[in-house]
Amino acid sequence: MRISTAQAQTISPEGKTVIGPTGFSCGKWVNTPKGTPDHERLRQWIFGYLSGANIESGSTDFLRSKDADGLTAWMDNYCRRNPLQ
Repeated sequence: MRISTAQAQTISPEGKTVIGPTGFSCGKWVNTPKGTPDHERLRQWIFGYLSGANIESGSTDFLRSKDADGLTAWMDNYCRRNPLQ
């Protein structure tokens, strides 16, 4: 599976624009083989998105005590249960 390098603009539930990989979904996450450049691009996009949200969250540091492997495992579990999200 080849992930498009194209970017898409979507609107978040908060009504704000989000720019990211086109057609990104939990189904795409689960079906993109780990260890491939495509999977790494998705991982890095998620880490950047979460880091930006964390910075803007005010005094709450929701990434404290988290690491890349733990966040990846969380995404794997969430997306297996919610492939259409």
